[in-house]
Amino acid sequence: MVEAELKTGVVNFSWRTDSGCRTLLRLHRSLLWLKLMLEGLAEGPDADGRFKTPGELSRDAYKVALAPHHHWVLRQAAELVFLALPDRQYFLQLVCVQEQQEAAPVLRIIIHALALVHAQTQRILAEHDMLELP
Repeated sequence: MVEAELKTGVVNFSWRTDSGCRTLLRLHRSLLWLKLMLEGLAEGPDADGRFKTPGELSRDAYKVALAPHHHWVLRQAAELVFLALPDRQYFLQLVCVQEQQEAAPVLRIIIHALALVHAQTQRILAEHDMLELP
């Protein structure tokens, strides 16, 4: 797809155009957010025995993966979403576990798969200088 869109001029490096490559880049960044969020969900408690909330984990991942590519208004809207996220137990149930101890091995498998896909798309996008498409 990347080579076909480059060959036909669908991708533009100066201004925003609708293309599969541009969509792939957005999905690539979102995949990084998901990976970082799940890594946080897999972590144990801090020194005080407290687990970060899904909102905190999402915010931390967002600041790294997506916020640098969003304008101020969208970053503020994202903050509201982080406040509205359900509790940690809800997210554990999404990966078919009930307890934090059960979650880590399952999440490690998911995170590994996400990392492989992210690394591959990173390589493809970097080879074609597409990591900063408008």
